[in-house]
Amino acid sequence: MKSEVTIVGAGVVGMTMAALLIKQNVSVCLIDKKEIRVIEGDNLFSGRTAALNIYSENIFRELNLWNEIERFTTNFNEIIAWDKSGSSKINFKASELDLKNLGYVVSNNALIQALIKQNLSNDLFNFIGEVIIKDIKEEDDLISIELEGKEAIHSNLLIGADGGLSIVREKSNIKSTKWSYNQKAIIANISADRGHGNIARQVFTKTGPIALLPFNYKNKERISLVWSIDDDTAEKVMCLSSNDFCGLLQSNTEGILGKFKLEGEINSFPLNQLHADKYFNGRSVVIGDAAHTIHPLAGQGLNLGIGDAEELSRLISLAKRKAKNIGSEEVLQQFHNNRFFKNLKMMGLMELFKKGFQSSNPWLKLGRNYIFQEADKIESLKKRLIREAVGI
Repeated sequence: MKSEVTIVGAGVVGMTMAALLIKQNVSVCLIDKKEIRVIEGDNLFSGRTAALNIYSENIFRELNLWNEIERFTTNFNEIIAWDKSGSSKINFKASELDLKNLGYVVSNNALIQALIKQNLSNDLFNFIGEVIIKDIKEEDDLISIELEGKEAIHSNLLIGADGGLSIVREKSNIKSTKWSYNQKAIIANISADRGHGNIARQVFTKTGPIALLPFNYKNKERISLVWSIDDDTAEKVMCLSSNDFCGLLQSNTEGILGKFKLEGEINSFPLNQLHADKYFNGRSVVIGDAAHTIHPLAGQGLNLGIGDAEELSRLISLAKRKAKNIGSEEVLQQFHNNRFFKNLKMMGLMELFKKGFQSSNPWLKLGRNYIFQEADKIESLKKRLIREAVGI
């Protein structure tokens, strides 16, 4: 079987990568260890959520998908962050940049379904599910992906969008640096006494940051909780009754939205940081979480992955128009150069925030509160921070 590009990983980043390439008239074979699952009705509001910034919104608009996706989103036009151990806070408003919104909260399920529906309707897209990759081999101007019990796929380029435990990264010998945060992200959907006001809230506590993101269930106001918490404490918190859990959450968020009520189950996942030393090797390249994982405290992980997909698709399209090999070292080195330090900068900023706000050192506490105060006062600095967050 032949295709110009093979993508491994049918998550949001892999599906977005496929949609962007198809738009550029590039044939794509997307493979995954699972079959595509049809998600309908209420389930489109369930599961993990993501915060899309304006940059990602614009990419989905270019793909003619935004009208479908927007029905399942809740916008936020303000971000408030504060330190539970201090008195300072910082406030970002969309109006400060003459924007209507700073971003949107949406479920991964809704994003995936919109992308699947569009990709499957195009003859340039081929999906193969329930595959196990045996080996990856380079042959002249092609790369071959050998599958257990199925025909091999031959392409000019292999893209790994298969997450933090990437098989493509492993079998292509793409080295990476990884460490554990020794934290878990506790996620849940909750309701509150007070309306969220389309404000994204973030409070930094000594055990980890808590994000309260507006995410409505149909016409009912809801909040998507992402509570990053130390492993030892997380185990205890996960064992609490729903009432005790909500009480502890209310205390840690200083009652900002009144009393909370759980709407569904509590789930968690471990937090790690990973960055590939180089984003490619030979004709294999990694994007999204396969190339870099980041602490979720600012909700930038998916946006970085979508940015990878947009940049790589642009370079592939440019190479194709110039009749160059789309899997050449020239193309992939340019992709690495354009994205590596941009992603690293965001990862470093998140690491700085995490370590700075977890420290119990009184001088650091004083310093971070001062920084919050000054950043909230200095208009040029605030605008720069907002632009970085929304991707414009």
